[in-house]
Amino acid sequence: MSYSVRYRSRALQDVEQVLSWYAENVPHVVQRLEAEIADVEVLLSDAPLAFRRVRGDTRRIVLRSFPYKLWYVVDEDRRIVRVLACISQHQDERQFSHRVE
Repeated sequence: MSYSVRYRSRALQDVEQVLSWYAENVPHVVQRLEAEIADVEVLLSDAPLAFRRVRGDTRRIVLRSFPYKLWYVVDEDRRIVRVLACISQHQDERQFSHRVE
């Protein structure tokens, strides 16, 4: 049985900002980025525990073709994956630590 993938409102804003930036600056890759995010959601739905913990119970998955990571936690009892943040690999993770703990 798969897990439900849900975004915190701030994580959803992160993704929307990323998509908006690409739509404005590199519009020809937006569909590919959306598809990659959808692929990651399928991976998280099917096997969220396959990705290592990086801070407490928080895990992260790196997008394959874009420089972003989705940070998430897993509620095994309720079978929910909660995405906490979408952070660029080029940003200092310490500035987001309050969002991913």
